[in-house]
Amino acid sequence: VASLETTRASARGGETLTVTGSGFVSPSHYTCVLRGGGVEHESPSSSANGTTRLLCEAPRWLAPARNVSVAVRDGSLGREHFAEGNLTLHDVVERVDPAHCGKLGEGTVTVHGAGFAPFGEAQYLCRLT
Repeated sequence: VASLETTRASARGGETLTVTGSGFVSPSHYTCVLRGGGVEHESPSSSANGTTRLLCEAPRWLAPARNVSVAVRDGSLGREHFAEGNLTLHDVVERVDPAHCGKLGEGTVTVHGAGFAPFGEAQYLCRLT
């Protein structure tokens, strides 16, 4: 494993992470492992794209968005290799409920998404237009 080509992804997951190196083989026995802040998540799928590139599906990050390290786990050998560089995960809004509100100043909205900081650690501002 040499480096991580992808440098930014959403905490929602599903994006393709590209790791460069040499000696990757198909069928793939590899998993990309993202780590940061005491949290670890594995990619749900990966595939070798030739012998020098590994494509991993980014997992959904179930913690506050942050910079994470990426390792490649070789399931056939039980080893891990760290990719040079970090991946920056950013928080993302997926939907707001309810979609329509009544009078101005009445009601509560709920923002759904991924990568948000826990209550009290960050301040978010909602502007409804």
